[in-house]
Amino acid sequence: MLKRLYGKEDVPQEVADQLAEMVFSAPSSILLYVIGLIIAAPTFWWCSHDFWIAVAAVTSILLNLSRIAVVFFFKQRNRDGGWARSPTYWTLVHALGGCFSLNLAVLVGRAFFVGETTSIALAVIVASGYLMGVIMRASAVPRLAVPHLLLLFVPLIVLAACVPDRGYLVVALLLGLFCMACVALSLNVHRRTKGQLLAEYQLSLLARMDHLTGLANRGSLDAHGALLLEKAHASRCSYAVALIDLDGFKSVNDTYGHAAGDEFLKEVSARIKAVLGGRHFPARLGGDEFAIVFDPDTELDDAITVGNQIVSSLERPFRIAGNTLQISGSVGIARLEGSADTFASIVERADKALYRAKNAGRNQAQVLVTPDLSPSIVPAAISASADVALVVNRRGL
Repeated sequence: MLKRLYGKEDVPQEVADQLAEMVFSAPSSILLYVIGLIIAAPTFWWCSHDFWIAVAAVTSILLNLSRIAVVFFFKQRNRDGGWARSPTYWTLVHALGGCFSLNLAVLVGRAFFVGETTSIALAVIVASGYLMGVIMRASAVPRLAVPHLLLLFVPLIVLAACVPDRGYLVVALLLGLFCMACVALSLNVHRRTKGQLLAEYQLSLLARMDHLTGLANRGSLDAHGALLLEKAHASRCSYAVALIDLDGFKSVNDTYGHAAGDEFLKEVSARIKAVLGGRHFPARLGGDEFAIVFDPDTELDDAITVGNQIVSSLERPFRIAGNTLQISGSVGIARLEGSADTFASIVERADKALYRAKNAGRNQAQVLVTPDLSPSIVPAAISASADVALVVNRRGL
């Protein structure tokens, strides 16, 4: 219950960000609520002539405006996203929301104490609007919604229970039941919302992922590569792309069938990921072709080192379906050369570097470092034999 209450379930960061940003979804409704508070404040004073009701009403307006200002400030400060991950942001949102809940409890309690019917009606309407907003929006983050609900209800429950008139014990009981109902409804809204977002996330993963290897697919590579290139242009940082092709992979399919070929590709992708160590962005383009978009600020020398490590990793024998297979790989690397470069043009140069690596004897990395496509050959650790044909050792032979 506590784990669910405070939202500590393991969810992808993308889903967690979506849930966090839903807290302030439908900004027009928040604006309309503030306008309603602005209209209600002088009405409270005009009907009740009570100083504390007027103070509570004005304080509600100021707290709402402050909360809107905090969201606007953090969004503007981090326009690339991730603003809702800031601990400072959440501290302010918790504090302002908690103060607003307590202030509403004061407003409602004071209105009933004064006993002026219009003020009571206005206070109940203001509190009801807030409850609806908490349940519909803040329920996306239970650790925010539940404390705010309790800060509104608990003071009113205590106040009703302390009134000398025993009839108010029924009011306290009803408020307690209503509080539990609102908390349960908030958690249920959170569970349904999270489930929907997780389902959408899984579908998006399937659309972006190569089903065989678990790597990104070509569409995801194009989108990610273009996005990083845009950032590289803006920040003038280094940018590089590598294409990888297996040498003689067709022999695996022809000799052992496509099932063995699929297992072989899975092992290749695992070795590529092992070399990258969680860095960069690997993808499978199709067949036996793979690609890497290097992280921003990866220097060309570092990209070449990674390319050589991948070539060396692919040299090691593969154990597939009881057979030992030895095959090699070729790598072509290209980098961002100028402001006119596009992701497609860089990939095209990497493809030409890969083609030259194949023609130069395979089992090596080659990089094109100038716009005129003058190649710089960076050989990997090549075995003693220049022949890169498939070597097969059958079990028992």
